[in-house]
Amino acid sequence: MGDDIKIDYLKPPVQKMPSLLETMKKNKMPVFNFKTFSRPLTFKELADKEEVEKLHSDWAKVMRKEAQNHIPLYNPDPNISKKFFQEVVKTAERLNCKSEDLAAAMYRESHFDPQISSSSGKYKGLIQMDKQAFKLALEHAVKTGNKRIDPKMTYDKYAKLPREQQIKYAEAYLKFRIDEAGLTGKKINGGQLYVLIHVPSHIDNPKEVRKHQAYIAKAKKVPSEINKI
Repeated sequence: MGDDIKIDYLKPPVQKMPSLLETMKKNKMPVFNFKTFSRPLTFKELADKEEVEKLHSDWAKVMRKEAQNHIPLYNPDPNISKKFFQEVVKTAERLNCKSEDLAAAMYRESHFDPQISSSSGKYKGLIQMDKQAFKLALEHAVKTGNKRIDPKMTYDKYAKLPREQQIKYAEAYLKFRIDEAGLTGKKINGGQLYVLIHVPSHIDNPKEVRKHQAYIAKAKKVPSEINKI
């Protein structure tokens, strides 16, 4: 045989295929950005968001109107924050009551003014706690492992907190009263909630609860009637 013939097969040139991202950009197709992607809200989160929006819209309107009309005794904040009403919704969920009832109760007590004091100077804040109520709230919060509050908080410092922070101590007090009354885990209606704020010793008195329910019902109508003022 003759010499073996070595055939050098030509290899086709390697072509780099454009990436999917490059193709999408070249053709001006929308590009999904995973870095900025946020998951869809759950049904509960959507419901909570709507609840916050409604509370803020309703009561901010009231605060603006009261600020214009110079309501005596109170210092209405026309710029009351949406964050505060986010806290109201979260607090109401933990207390097992309606957020609209909690907002109405705080409106009746303080018009959402965290620095307000009673005429005697004894009661202060969103739900008008005195020093003894604050002490009970703090002790119960520490005992039950409530990490949302500062166990070293003093009454004077509490009275100067912004409403977004002060509400945590109002919650601690209400939680103490709910547990004390044997209502833990039960649905709290507006009348019960306001009795626990106003006259907790009457929580087992149906007549007193009904009377305070009427107070809450009247306060809840304020946003829809504010334009009549």
